[in-house]
Amino acid sequence: MVTQGTGRAGSLELQQALQEKWITVEEVADRALIDRLTAPNISKTDAAVIAAGLVHHATLLLADDSAVRTLAMREGLTVMGTIGILVHARLEGIIDRLLPVLDQLRASGFYLDPTGQVYQDALRRGQER
Repeated sequence: MVTQGTGRAGSLELQQALQEKWITVEEVADRALIDRLTAPNISKTDAAVIAAGLVHHATLLLADDSAVRTLAMREGLTVMGTIGILVHARLEGIIDRLLPVLDQLRASGFYLDPTGQVYQDALRRGQER
């Protein structure tokens, strides 16, 4: 997650969640599984995230990186990214509007093309287009 991104968007929230113990950090003991999942486009850290999902029989893996998402799905995991979480939050009434949140995310450095399919699909799914 943001363990290597001190100062990046979400790092303070992650630290708070860790302190409040509603998120825990766990080592994956199955090093062979991590090695099997590691590839030129998948780091050991990303492989460990996927391995943790497999070992703990996760119902959902959160990931934005396309290579990580592809491998996780190939391994049978269900994956959702940041945009999917925000669309879900919009549909559940947790956030009133999706568009300003997407724009705020972009302003914080998250790559998201406002003319691209992901952005436009998010607005459509969030019932804002």
